[in-house]
Amino acid sequence: MTKAINLVLGIFILFAGWQFSESIVKFHAYRDYANASLCLLFFSVAVVLAFSLNRSPNFKRNLVGFLISLSGSVLIVELSLGFLVSTADLDQQRRMIAARNDIDFDVRDRFEVVENFRRRGERYYPTVHPGSFLNRYLMVNGKPVLPLSGIAGVKTLMCNESGTYVDYFSDEYGFNNPTGSWSAPVIDAVFVGDSFTQGNCVFKAEGFVDRVREHLSHTLNLGIGGNGPLIELATLEEYLTEKRLRYVFWMYYEGNDLKELWEEKSDALLGRYLAEKPFSQNIVANKDAINRELTAFVEKRFQERKGLQQLEIMPKGPLELLRLPNIKAHLKNSAAAFSKKEAMEEFDLVVLREILAKAKLFVQGRGGELVFVYLPEFGRYNDQRSSGAIMKEKMIELVRGLGVNVLDMDLAFRRFPNPRVFFPFELPGHYNAEGNRMIAAEIKGYLLKAEASGQAAAGKISWQRAAGS
Repeated sequence: MTKAINLVLGIFILFAGWQFSESIVKFHAYRDYANASLCLLFFSVAVVLAFSLNRSPNFKRNLVGFLISLSGSVLIVELSLGFLVSTADLDQQRRMIAARNDIDFDVRDRFEVVENFRRRGERYYPTVHPGSFLNRYLMVNGKPVLPLSGIAGVKTLMCNESGTYVDYFSDEYGFNNPTGSWSAPVIDAVFVGDSFTQGNCVFKAEGFVDRVREHLSHTLNLGIGGNGPLIELATLEEYLTEKRLRYVFWMYYEGNDLKELWEEKSDALLGRYLAEKPFSQNIVANKDAINRELTAFVEKRFQERKGLQQLEIMPKGPLELLRLPNIKAHLKNSAAAFSKKEAMEEFDLVVLREILAKAKLFVQGRGGELVFVYLPEFGRYNDQRSSGAIMKEKMIELVRGLGVNVLDMDLAFRRFPNPRVFFPFELPGHYNAEGNRMIAAEIKGYLLKAEASGQAAAGKISWQRAAGS
């Protein structure tokens, strides 16, 4: 009997150790709080169970009974979450809806997609987020640098929310622009923002920046996923100092921009863009050296993850249930929501006001107009508004108080009976092609109105009519 009990305890120890290794793999890949907590939990369980092997037979018998009962309860919860399709796993919901509508859905993760393209001999990289380098800079020529773009001149993978992965070929600075976009001395339209601006999850030519570019060839997209207001200010000051500008559209996403700013405030280097005048990392002058270091960093992380994935001792398949994917997804989602709530409670709008005021002066100093574009989240149309969404009226009042014009895309979306149709499968995420078309139309309407009123910034802009428009 004692041998049987020890065998069962050994199985539980191996299970805890396996879960620990799985969590380590995910933590190294995503550096998130949820997987760090799971690492600590399963490591502690494995250690406690290992020490219990030396306890009395009666203690071990009771412990095994408790563990079996607990395991049964955990599996019931896992199955229940899977049956209910928890909102924590949006990918699962998208796949189910796609299947019901006979839509092919690529189930690979981004790592697998990058790896598959590389096997064909292509230079293929994932999107790089500047926010990933907060307080842990690249060292370039012996100096710390916070990169503000992705890797330049490579095929760059974004995301998949509609069934197919989307990518683009990055420009000479690492942004989502066609080759030659930077050559004009005067830029008609500049867009700064996060992944919504970058064009996440929609095909080339479907994003709102690309749709505006159909009519204004001198258009720049400086959006990168995960960017918040302070990184966006830094991007303007690093890349546009030598340009004349006409319109700069500050694309503000209510879902997480304030949270991003709360995190950016902790970075000493970023803070210098707000506190010092002038301040520059000389990114344009050192772009080649920065790009080399950034490429090497991303390549190293990619190879690390590739090696870590080989540590997975249980393949995906019928035993996938033991990975507890639904419980982990729910915990990760809950941790992210808690983090966002805590951040918002501590946030002070004074910093955002300073950022926008400085951005306005920067744009005006180059002959242009700053326009604030308010981008709504899905939760606004699903009775699940985030803390940022709740602050909408206060935010718009702050911006207008600076003398900056506001384009409220929530009002545009609400002209339709069901604004959720502007999101893939009517689920939380980025805007689909129709949502991007709506935003582009509103921006074009603003520009046409400004031109007609004779109040156009920095002179007339040159419209070109796109085919089929």
